[in-house]
Amino acid sequence: DPQSPVPVRAAAPAAKGDAAAGQPRAGAAEASAEKAVAATETETSAAKDDAGPVPAPVQAPPAAGSSEATSVDGVQAGEGVGAAAAARTSAPVVAPVPQKQAPQTAPSVSAFAAAGTPGVTALKICGRLGLAAEDAQSVAAMFGAKHESAEVSRESFVDVTAQLSHGSTADMRRVMFKGATGVEGPAEEGFAGLFRCAFHAACGLDAGAFNTGPLVAGLRAFNEIQGKLDGAAPGAAINFGMFNRWCSAEVPALHEAFSALVKTRLVTGGSKREHVAGRLGEQELARVATSEVLDVGTAFTLACADGRFQSGWTKLFSSSRDGMSFDALGKSVTGYPSTTLLMVRDTEQNCFGGMASETWNESGLFFGRPTSMLLATSPAFRLYRSRTDGSAPGTGNFQFFKARGRTGNLGIGFGGDEHTPRLWLDRDLDACRADEHDLTYIPGPLKPSEGATGSMFKPLVIEVWGMGDAEAIQAQAEALAEREQMQMDRRKVDRKKFADNAFDREFLLGKTFAHSEQQENRGGR
Repeated sequence: DPQSPVPVRAAAPAAKGDAAAGQPRAGAAEASAEKAVAATETETSAAKDDAGPVPAPVQAPPAAGSSEATSVDGVQAGEGVGAAAAARTSAPVVAPVPQKQAPQTAPSVSAFAAAGTPGVTALKICGRLGLAAEDAQSVAAMFGAKHESAEVSRESFVDVTAQLSHGSTADMRRVMFKGATGVEGPAEEGFAGLFRCAFHAACGLDAGAFNTGPLVAGLRAFNEIQGKLDGAAPGAAINFGMFNRWCSAEVPALHEAFSALVKTRLVTGGSKREHVAGRLGEQELARVATSEVLDVGTAFTLACADGRFQSGWTKLFSSSRDGMSFDALGKSVTGYPSTTLLMVRDTEQNCFGGMASETWNESGLFFGRPTSMLLATSPAFRLYRSRTDGSAPGTGNFQFFKARGRTGNLGIGFGGDEHTPRLWLDRDLDACRADEHDLTYIPGPLKPSEGATGSMFKPLVIEVWGMGDAEAIQAQAEALAEREQMQMDRRKVDRKKFADNAFDREFLLGKTFAHSEQQENRGGR
């Protein structure tokens, strides 16, 4: 290829009857793809130039313009991806039965050429991906470059692009881990750069600032706790196994932002961002920006943790707007037919709360679903999902809400039991608590226990967010109107029906009808 930034030697002739010779041809674009596969294989195995014919690739190159095509310096997409897969696997595969295919148009964008020639650097890749210049250090580490201005080798570019676009979840996370640990400086700075890069990949550069501190602190705390359980030495470095476990437990969709962006910008040559995990719309970002407990970075992290946080974000209650009133809080959540997020910022500036999967309605008993969870967002991001399905005694105490009554606790909370819920806001909001253990949710601190108040806290700001759409708001309004109408009907008394016989008038409303009876005895006088 005369435009290739890396010299490519001529491919060895394919053996007769091999897999490549049996592939269906879809015009000049597919012929170019087959030629590039053989060329890339020759380049990545230069030491074996004289060994004879090149073995057939494990997977046939995708058709030009297909969703699996990766274009590298004007070479048809999928060529490098197929070559990378062939280099990793040596077992031959029987060629598929040829089928007729309509000619397809090759993508007009070449990832390598769009990134820049003659060499590709992390800065140029960032430009093609629409990332910030500050993300170039993490991108350079992902692609195996020494620094953001160093040239990325063709082999590394193709291999990393293949892993991020078509690899397994573990493959993608391994590339991310390399992007965090392959940079110079403290490991925490490397992870901070990785998380910021993922935020930009999902939400764009106009989404706002991302405070990565709580997420890095959460990863460090997870490493310490799990390392202790595994018998690791205190202060052990975060390895890939621990990073992979943390992602699976708390942010399972973090890798999807990179995967979707690479597929869109480097594989298919498009420019539009896909709707992926972690991506929030402009309306959602604008709403979250008004919060006094959350920020857009926390909303992105929650969206990577659970898909229900990707839309909605309607503020149902805010103590700053509606007053520090338990009655107003209870009314805001009652009857809302979708997921709700109750968040608290206490007087020590800790932020934590719980996500409820079940509609809130007053009850003297616990209720809810196993998809509810507890979480802390500052100073460290931690997620505590339910332990079981709630079938065992004491393990199904997901939600509790009781606003009135003469016996029992009055308040709203999650977990624990009727005497000591794990997260609890009492009716007077002066005996609130956040414990570390219960039988329903995974153990762990919602707030630092070394604070002056221990497990007790005083709320400074309380917010409730609804994750439903406009129909959920309308359904809640109708439910509240119906409830109020029923209460009004109970207060009304039809006196005519109530006192339509002598017994009711005598014993229930004797004084009311006493004057009329006296008139009747006097003959109407």
